[in-house]
Amino acid sequence: MNLRSYALLQTALPDLGDGLAQQDRAYSQLVESLSAYRRLLSSPEPAQHASNKSHGPGQETRPHRDDDWAVAGERGLVALGVVAAGGVRFRRNAIGEDPYISRERAQWQDPAVFPQTVQRLVADGLLHQDITENVYRPGQLLSLTAQGEADLRHRASNRHDRQPGEPMRSEH
Repeated sequence: MNLRSYALLQTALPDLGDGLAQQDRAYSQLVESLSAYRRLLSSPEPAQHASNKSHGPGQETRPHRDDDWAVAGERGLVALGVVAAGGVRFRRNAIGEDPYISRERAQWQDPAVFPQTVQRLVADGLLHQDITENVYRPGQLLSLTAQGEADLRHRASNRHDRQPGEPMRSEH
């Protein structure tokens, strides 16, 4: 090693050390942020508690349920309509076990259906999930139950009966 290379290395080491220290601080902040995010996910927020409002005919939410966001607005109606069209499957990613929804005839403009919405509608008895099929491949086929078909008709008629900008009616 010549003298010039040694001098360059000697001046670069403090900069390299500073860069590594910054990277270490950024990594620590990322780990802290992820830990805080996971804590938030596992602890229900007071604002997310159910107010026991109906989200379908005869369907009352359970108090303190933390997945009411999954059926908020028209998410439930959209999911029921997509499943009614057929070819919708509940799947899980083999890496990380993340759930997702796949469709046989998906188009980019199709409305989004969240797996949490599907899980909630299955739990509420509006959708049937064929658990005899593998959740990874081909996925578990979803279909409407009789209650789901009635709920879809009811929600669709409420949607068409209201004026633009008027909120969905909720019947108890």
